[in-house]
Amino acid sequence: MSNALHWELVHEFLDYKGVQVTKGPSQSMVHLNEELDRKFMNRPFYWHYRDATNQAGEPMTISILKNDGSPTPPNSIIATPLNPIFKQLVEAAHLETRMFKGYETAESASSHYAPLYPWIIIQGLFTMDPPGAPSYWREAAVSLTTGSIKTGENLFDYKSLKGTLPDGHVTMSPIVQFERAIQKCLTELDSTGKTLFTNEIAEAKGLKDKMIPFLNQLKEKKDLREYEHLSALYEPKIRFDYPIGGLVYARNN
Repeated sequence: MSNALHWELVHEFLDYKGVQVTKGPSQSMVHLNEELDRKFMNRPFYWHYRDATNQAGEPMTISILKNDGSPTPPNSIIATPLNPIFKQLVEAAHLETRMFKGYETAESASSHYAPLYPWIIIQGLFTMDPPGAPSYWREAAVSLTTGSIKTGENLFDYKSLKGTLPDGHVTMSPIVQFERAIQKCLTELDSTGKTLFTNEIAEAKGLKDKMIPFLNQLKEKKDLREYEHLSALYEPKIRFDYPIGGLVYARNN
């Protein structure tokens, strides 16, 4: 799910930046502009020479692939969080467009408007430090009309969402405050992360317990800098990376 969402997010970002993109179902050809080439493609000497000689540069053409295949075309970027350039594109898109809004389409009688109910959603990738544990994409959604909470994956059919209210539909007014709903989402995600990594947290704490005698020696020697460094290093931490938030008007309340 994370790759699919970030795939769309990056393409929307490139379109917003005025980049020429030939988009396919699993591979896209992207003709970068100068701004994005300078920012993401790590060619400082090329652009320095062009600037020094007062010449116009030629931005690169790259391929963005949904999956890691073999062989890959030259100048390819695999759409995963592990690819540094794709990760930078996702982060840049987040800085300029962290929130989305979408409307589902509902079947309705010709003489009636179909109601759509508002939900606040927060999505992201759960990872853990120290590294080694698997990663999980999870979502939490709170109904703004009932306060009910849903968690999991693929809570809504995001591909079917539209950016504008479809004809024959009407949106229901929210009752739950946005701030309250967001806080409920974050609380639910915190609980979800602890559940996902129950075993890993126990193992990490067991490893830290074994380090206690050594850490105490450092404290006794007043080597506080090393003590604090190692204590933090072995303290398990759950991260929530690449967050995306949204307001979805859905058929179901």
